[in-house]
Amino acid sequence: MTNCEDAFTMKILPHFAWDAVNGLFCRIKKRVYMYQLRKFHQNQRNQASCGLRVLVASSEGGIGNAVEATGLVHAIRILWPKCHLTFVTPYAELFENWCVVDRIIATPETIRDEVFEHTFFAYFYEKPGLWKERCSLGKMHYPKVWLMKWFLKSEREYYVDMARRCGYEGPCPANYVTIKKPLTIPPDVGLRGCIAACGRNDALWRHKRWPYYSELVELLSKKYTNMQICVVGTQDDEMPRVPRVFTNKVDLRGAYTLSETAWIMQNSDIVVGNDCGPMHIASAVNTPSVVIFGPTCIIKNAYYGKTETIYPENLQCWPCQYDIEHLDGCRTDECIKSICPEKVMQKVEIMLGRKNGVI
Repeated sequence: MTNCEDAFTMKILPHFAWDAVNGLFCRIKKRVYMYQLRKFHQNQRNQASCGLRVLVASSEGGIGNAVEATGLVHAIRILWPKCHLTFVTPYAELFENWCVVDRIIATPETIRDEVFEHTFFAYFYEKPGLWKERCSLGKMHYPKVWLMKWFLKSEREYYVDMARRCGYEGPCPANYVTIKKPLTIPPDVGLRGCIAACGRNDALWRHKRWPYYSELVELLSKKYTNMQICVVGTQDDEMPRVPRVFTNKVDLRGAYTLSETAWIMQNSDIVVGNDCGPMHIASAVNTPSVVIFGPTCIIKNAYYGKTETIYPENLQCWPCQYDIEHLDGCRTDECIKSICPEKVMQKVEIMLGRKNGVI
């Protein structure tokens, strides 16, 4: 290398080094700026939410709909931390003393003549006409489903999308239920299973009821001799008669409130039931569960966490949840009857094996 080349190198290298250092500082400065910008927008949202009155109205239909709406409530609280948040649900006891909301009320009459800046309707088909007669709703938000029928994601995601359209940027928060220990509980025998043979018994939703719980209880009792089997639900929930008397079967239907039922489920090793409200409670408390689907849509009624689903296979008419004419006229219940007890038992064994570290 010549002397001229050495001199050229000595001049050029410091220039390149300075460019690299300057570029590094620019990248750091941009990161700091973007961080400060996010804090600035967050402070603006916090200030804007002061005094903001927000109403979330859940469906009067089922327990599961109310549980699935709790993710939306969490998202609104994150979006507007200082707003006054009211949650209306006929199942208020299931969310008692929930710190995320300012008020839990069971009947819309309680908020008559009140004024809200935003109202979120956490249901799909009901009209807000009666709500407009009761109070001032402000800007109304509805879940958007293509053709109001074809659900391409879970119900809770459609609900949280309403908050996303207002500026919420996070994932769908987990569902919430209040857990309350009952005054009297069944004795702990080491292994506890819950049966939730629940669901409406009207013309449409009777098809969701799985008819083979008697056979399942017998299989469970033979396989797990130390398992205490608790049947939860209301007195209106029919539980098929078990062919023989099992001393480890406990009928708790009508004995507990919803939040007490949540405690029983949380302190169980496995929960088995139809696609129904109590199974959404089991999912919310993160208990290993097996959900039996009849005519209903798995995507829309999706469970999360430690849940296995069983559904009919190779049926062209399934799912028919939104084909009301077919569902109402169905007399065979082929979808729910096609699921045999042995198949459910296999899922139970898999779930218990995972819990105990066997699988």
